Amino acid sequence: MIDTTPTPESRQQGAPAKRYWWVNQGRTYARQRQQGRLWTVRQGSGPSELLGHHQNVRLLQSGDVVFSYVSDHLLGIWTVTGEASPTIDTEGTGGWQAPAHWEDFEEPVPLDAIPLEWRSKIGESGPFNRLGEVNQGYLYRLPAALGSWLLERFPRARAQRNYRIAVEEELWEMCLHTACIRVGCDEVGDLGQYASLDELEKAIDTVQEASPAHSHPKAAELWTLKNLNPGDRIIASKDIDTVLAIGDVLEPGYAWREDYPRFRHTVTVAWNASLSGLVPPQPSWSDTTIEPVPEAFVESLREDSATAHTGYSLEACAADTGLERDKLGGWLKAIDRKGQAILYGPPGTGKTFVAEKLARLLSSRGDGFTEIVQFHPSYSYEEFIQGLRPETHDDGQLLYRLAPGRFLEFCRKAEEREGSCVLIIDEINRAHLSRVFGELMYLLEYRDREIPLAGGGRLAVPENVRILGTMNTADRSIALVDHALRRRFAFLPLYPNFELLRQFHTGTSFSWKVDGLISVLERLNRHIDDRHFHLGVSFFLVDELEERLPDIWQLEIEPYLAEIFFNRPEEIERFRWEQVSQEFGA
Repeated sequence: MIDTTPTPESRQQGAPAKRYWWVNQGRTYARQRQQGRLWTVRQGSGPSELLGHHQNVRLLQSGDVVFSYVSDHLLGIWTVTGEASPTIDTEGTGGWQAPAHWEDFEEPVPLDAIPLEWRSKIGESGPFNRLGEVNQGYLYRLPAALGSWLLERFPRARAQRNYRIAVEEELWEMCLHTACIRVGCDEVGDLGQYASLDELEKAIDTVQEASPAHSHPKAAELWTLKNLNPGDRIIASKDIDTVLAIGDVLEPGYAWREDYPRFRHTVTVAWNASLSGLVPPQPSWSDTTIEPVPEAFVESLREDSATAHTGYSLEACAADTGLERDKLGGWLKAIDRKGQAILYGPPGTGKTFVAEKLARLLSSRGDGFTEIVQFHPSYSYEEFIQGLRPETHDDGQLLYRLAPGRFLEFCRKAEEREGSCVLIIDEINRAHLSRVFGELMYLLEYRDREIPLAGGGRLAVPENVRILGTMNTADRSIALVDHALRRRFAFLPLYPNFELLRQFHTGTSFSWKVDGLISVLERLNRHIDDRHFHLGVSFFLVDELEERLPDIWQLEIEPYLAEIFFNRPEEIERFRWEQVSQEFGA
């Protein structure tokens, strides 16, 4: 049996021994984290029918430490902050509750990290049986020696910090789709070369020939950028009253991008594009690029976003996308039934735009959120699911740490919500999907199961996760997609919608020419004679089209046609700007 006598620290000055517990949490885990309390329900119909391990909840006291076991891992600890009390649970059943504060472990702790010899000798009244396996049940007392060892052995995650970073408007779309944020002051070079804030301040003084009083705030802001860590939260802003998105910093954090022409200071961020909108004017935003923000501000964004999104209806989505309400309704049913779908079609049909609107509609049904990631040929399993990340210690030693990828991080956040959480994968067919998805291929078909990962740990897809991919069929025909993958996704087609083009330009200076443009596009698509390569209307959904159309046609449409009609040069000549412009009086 493990020694359960008080630890030396608890004996000092007659202090009471710290008490440790073990709780098995399943489907209630996310809700309990949101509510900030541990609770249990009665296990029968009688007035006091609580099983023994459920009755333990009413024994919890302020200061008790409770280790939370979920899906074969210890995820973190609860520190009880008040006395237990009777309650009516959210399901309408009487039980007991205790307020508690939650802390994550830096990494989930697998059961076999606790020596089998210890687990098998605790005794049947504890959380383990004689074989060292976890007992079924809810809350069990844990020996002080094991509890204090777990706290010392496995560090808790550092508290999340919140920072606002102003973004140049011209860069925002690029930042959103490449999962990063970019900041200027390139003259100082890579921030990694500076060992201290003083060195950075001197460099700014030199390159900008500015006074120390003027340069210090900028230096401090850049120093903050350099020291952002994975897990920190970023609020992207514009002007003094607009939030563009919020997101969590991902590995590797700060990076200097020599290949960018400017704004080379970058940080990798998983953006939540659904949390955007106007906020009350923030005077300090006019004077700073980077600044800390309180948690209360972030919470207000979530509350405002939830209120705003609740009002996003199927009718509003139909109006925004130009798609029929019945068609959108059918698509939503398919997405909910399969859990994942791909919007496919030729260039210019608004696939990403429609995906974002569908994601907004899905995530508005509760406290869900949306993130976006763009696939490319070199995108890997290690980036999406799990892989090794280089890490340099203070002594200069290079180590490799197993770190979660974008999808694993997304699933962990989705576990804490009840509403639909949508991951948009833009250009999904540009990556080698079987390699990138790995074990996820199995879980896309069997959503109610979990599977061990090659690098350790287990992967399960929460039931509230939805995946929306976009596929440009001009890059790769849907017929070439792996059959196993096609079976796992619903495929939603998007082809040129000329009525949307007509509606967009109603009442504009181009309205009297739009029918001529539509006639040219319809004739062009007949000559292309392959709907996977048809030309869509997104190219022309811009203001002041009459002025911009020559450049759009000559610099965007003609290069595309040169590729499509590579072996038919006479077709290209038929659709040169000089020829088609005469058909709609441009």
